[in-house]
This record gives sequence, C-alpha cells and structure tokens, in this order.
Amino acid sequence: MKSIVFILMSLCFSATAQIDKLEGIWTSPGSSYYTTIMYNVEQNEFKIINFSFAEDNVIPEVVTEVGDDFVSTSLYNKSNDYSVNITYEVLNEDQILCVFEGDLNKKSALTRLSLIHI
Repeated sequence: MKSIVFILMSLCFSATAQIDKLEGIWTSPGSSYYTTIMYNVEQNEFKIINFSFAEDNVIPEVVTEVGDDFVSTSLYNKSNDYSVNITYEVLNEDQILCVFEGDLNKKSALTRLSLIHI
C-alpha cells in the first residue's frame, strides 16, 4: 500500500514539475507579442497575458483546461475580432509548443525570454 501512495505522489510531483516549466515570458521570431505565463501554487491557478509594446496592446487569455503536461486557453482580441483556442505544452526547459485553433490554425514554438536579475 505504501508503494502505491509513493508512486501516486511521485507522479503528482512529476506532473507539477513539468507544468511549472510553463512559467515565464515567451517570445517567437516575427511577432511583437510576448506571452507571460504565471502559476499561483497556493490557488493552483494559471494566468496568461499577451502584450506588445509595438502594438500598445494587452490581451489576456482565459484558462479552459489544465492537464498534467499542458494548459489550454481561449483568446479573443477585440481590436481585430480574432478568436483562438491555444494549447501550451512544454518541449524543453527553454521552449514550449503552442497549438492554435480557430481564426488561426498553426503550431508555433515559443522561446523563453531570459531575464537578468541585478
């Protein structure tokens, strides 16, 4: 019985560690937008916000589903009536895969933006 509890706890911590890797600021070549993914452990809640200095725009996403290794959201941009569902998956420590479905149907890899703490 103890081994079953240990295995279940290990799987839970492994999934949590994987999903925690989504946290950060992400960018892709050719886009002026940055995607910020934040995770609040105490509330077990994700917040995802896209912003662009060039476009002077902020677009929040609504989290619709959280799995062991992915987060799904919906995004609506009022300025251009653009609507998509997005699934984020960890590829490695510095890249995530975004699958867009809706007004845009494509897959795109985002790279973690390194922040230097002074």
